Amino acid sequence: MAGVLARRIRALAATLLVAALALPPAGAQAPPGTEYVAQPGDVLDILVIGEPELSRTVTVTSDGTVFLPLIGAVKVEGLTIKQITDQVTKTLITLFREPKVMVSFERVGSTGEFIYALGQVFRPGAYQFHRGVTVAELLAVAGGPTQQAGLGEALIIHKAAANAVDLGKLLHGDASQNQVLQPGDVLVIPDDRKSRILVLGQVNKPGYVTLKDDDRILDAVVGAGGPTLKAAPESIRILRSGQPIKTDLEAFLRQGTLELNPVLQPGDIVVMPETDRRVIVLGAVVRPGPVDMGETFPKTVMDAIAAAGGPATLSKLTTVYLIRQAGTAQPTAITLDVWKYLHEGCANQNVMLQPGDVVFVPQSPLQTVSTIVSMLSGLTLIRALLGLPVTY
Repeated sequence: MAGVLARRIRALAATLLVAALALPPAGAQAPPGTEYVAQPGDVLDILVIGEPELSRTVTVTSDGTVFLPLIGAVKVEGLTIKQITDQVTKTLITLFREPKVMVSFERVGSTGEFIYALGQVFRPGAYQFHRGVTVAELLAVAGGPTQQAGLGEALIIHKAAANAVDLGKLLHGDASQNQVLQPGDVLVIPDDRKSRILVLGQVNKPGYVTLKDDDRILDAVVGAGGPTLKAAPESIRILRSGQPIKTDLEAFLRQGTLELNPVLQPGDIVVMPETDRRVIVLGAVVRPGPVDMGETFPKTVMDAIAAAGGPATLSKLTTVYLIRQAGTAQPTAITLDVWKYLHEGCANQNVMLQPGDVVFVPQSPLQTVSTIVSMLSGLTLIRALLGLPVTY
């Protein structure tokens, strides 16, 4: 019975997709008259009957135009097939008598923007954003909800805000739940099993974590593999029934006040945001800890060391480690000789930084890369990200 219900839900989601979706599939030709509008990256077939030298396949440029011989740039972004056809025809009338123009989509291109479906869907992940895309469309392309989906507890996370959406009502035809999505929006469908929570964002193993008695927010982060180097624990938040729960991990780690590390409840969503311009300088510097590189990011390794008060006594500038993490992959390290940069001007030893980078100035040659990377995990990394004292 449960399997039949799941199939019915997925079928209804697909029906809603067909009804709502005006976007032709990638690789398919959109029929004239479709309401999909052209966007940068789309490829159009423009046929001028009887004028083969004017007929060609063109790509919509980043400024929303296509280039045609004898005409030049024609603005097509935001126009339907019929509107593009009328636009080209109107322009050609000054050159030809009664020109016959046919326009179709050869391919729908990528805008470089994405929306996300996470949690209890059959195909969680990132999906290409297009103008006017709705919750129903995203749910359908993500394969529909699983049998464990908490349909009435779904959320749409947009930047710092979270809005509730009742997918149960949506799948029963309530159009008020079919919100239009924006680039970067995340549809989160939690598990209806009451023993799990969802941890999202800059953790090494995002996903569901089994909730044990009296588990707190730090337990959830550790259970999800700990923070990545790009994590911003000062901005971590709990979403409970769509509402943010206030917490302050920095104050908790400084003061030990348990109320600042709140107990989690079944169904909670823990979100670890990503830093936008912070790097960490550790080891033998005057003021180890996070450094805000300001609006002119990126800066260089030497800039970061200077911002941390400069090298401390006994520091080994001949071997400085730049530790960088891409996504949830293992951090990698680049070995630099900053001494050579300072004394010989070797610019390749003073590389540009990215948000989330860690610059480590060792005090001893015994501090190897593997030792340093292993130290940058769990609670130690959270303390480093928050600028609290850490031991090496």
